[in-house]
Amino acid sequence: MNILNFLPVVSAVLAVCLTIGGMSAFRNGRQIQLTKFQEETNKALKERTDLLEKKIEDLEKKIVIHEHVIETIIATLKLRGLVVTVDGEMVTISDGTSSTSKRYRPANEPTRPTRTLPKRGSSPEHAS
Repeated sequence: MNILNFLPVVSAVLAVCLTIGGMSAFRNGRQIQLTKFQEETNKALKERTDLLEKKIEDLEKKIVIHEHVIETIIATLKLRGLVVTVDGEMVTISDGTSSTSKRYRPANEPTRPTRTLPKRGSSPEHAS
């Protein structure tokens, strides 16, 4: 047996080994990149979550302050004889003899279109 007869077999085995090693290295590299990407994403999400939690705490403090201001205003008006009742968007003010209610919407909430009704005694054709 001549060594030249084994050369094609050695070459084929070497090619298969190189192919398997290359595929393994490629998969390992992709796995490392994926792991690094996941770690960076998790870190960014954690930072964002921490920031949002801090904003929530700040807004909760502002809500408490605003509620205290509203209660102070209501108590002061009550001393003057005005009773203010806030029920969601509906605010009612009464002075003992009369009562007025008004619905307030947030500034960013769209309002419904309103229709102008014609004055009494005029026909719709002549209304301007």
